[in-house]
Amino acid sequence: MTTEDTGSRLALGLLLLALVLAPVVGAATVSAGSTAPPSPPAAYYGQVLVDGEPAPAGVELVAVVDGEVRGTITTDENGTYGGSESFDEKLEVSGNSSEDAGATVSFRVAGASADTTVAWESGDHREVDVSLSDSGAPTAALGSDREAAAGETLAFDGSNSTDDTAIARYEWSVDGQTKTGESAAFTFEEAGEYEVSLTVTDLAGRTDTATATVTVGDGGGAGGGGAGGGGQGGDEQEGTVKIANWSVTPTSPEPGEEITMTVTVVNTADDTREITPALYVDGELIEGKRISVLSGTERSVQFTYVFEEAGTHTLSPDTLDVRTIQVGGETTTTDPGTTATTTDPGTTDRPTTTAGSDTSTSTTRPPIQETGGGLELWQIGMIAVLAAAAAVAALLVRWA
Repeated sequence: MTTEDTGSRLALGLLLLALVLAPVVGAATVSAGSTAPPSPPAAYYGQVLVDGEPAPAGVELVAVVDGEVRGTITTDENGTYGGSESFDEKLEVSGNSSEDAGATVSFRVAGASADTTVAWESGDHREVDVSLSDSGAPTAALGSDREAAAGETLAFDGSNSTDDTAIARYEWSVDGQTKTGESAAFTFEEAGEYEVSLTVTDLAGRTDTATATVTVGDGGGAGGGGAGGGGQGGDEQEGTVKIANWSVTPTSPEPGEEITMTVTVVNTADDTREITPALYVDGELIEGKRISVLSGTERSVQFTYVFEEAGTHTLSPDTLDVRTIQVGGETTTTDPGTTATTTDPGTTDRPTTTAGSDTSTSTTRPPIQETGGGLELWQIGMIAVLAAAAAVAALLVRWA
């Protein structure tokens, strides 16, 4: 083989190598540029003040940017939320530094709009005291008198209670039993007359109490389990907030294994609405979560529960759509009606404040997904580059 032939083949091999590497290197470069880290959120802490006084503990504070819920937190004692120390919880408000820098962050306290606003900046950590006014007293409402049979469980709903700003707390009492939350369920074991009372407290600490009488017979009472006192009645109003769907995981839990019930709520109304998804286990109200849903958006809340023993149990987010779950077996649906799309009881669609963390998220801005443990595209591209280079090098050696 002549020197000229060898040079021609080397040149041809180098050209081939360049053609192979060019698209691979380009793809790797684009991929590496598309995995830029997300913008750090703004983080706030401070105090919620109502007419200059601290808000009650357990009140939800929501941060909104451009109509989207970007973060939530719950007040502690003396109306404080979060803390100034590095590891203290804060109200984290997500955003994109290239799109949201300088955008207005507004706040909602128990669903009521606050007077305070701030400008969003990525990585901003500072104290923000949130203020609003509440000039009028609340009005409690739990519905009319009821009848039940001995041993029957009745659910009560206080969503028709009103206030000029927002209701911060619902307290129920019947025959020595007390519960909190916008809705509550009580079992009446023996015949007789019982007085059910509901006391509501607004953000300024003002209260009002309403009562209803439950007449319990020995059997065959008129009953009315479900969400009593505050049902809307009639056809569903056009544009409202309602439960769109819900699911349970795992579907076949073992005794002692924690389940998670996820409830998705949609608001088709023209304004912000409030609703109370809940967790009912075997007809008993375990927990309710009060959330605000912006117009045209969805939010999801999660509830957790542990069944200690094997057996068949029922789950429901509203006492209307009821499903059975076999602990140690498969989940089946026993509700023979339509799919689970139910409206929040009461025309005011007012939700509940209940102990427990709210994991709600706004679907208008999905949470940032963490990368998995596999190889990224640019890494795969570099492996391909090395493999191609090795193949061409082998050809060059052979031709030489």
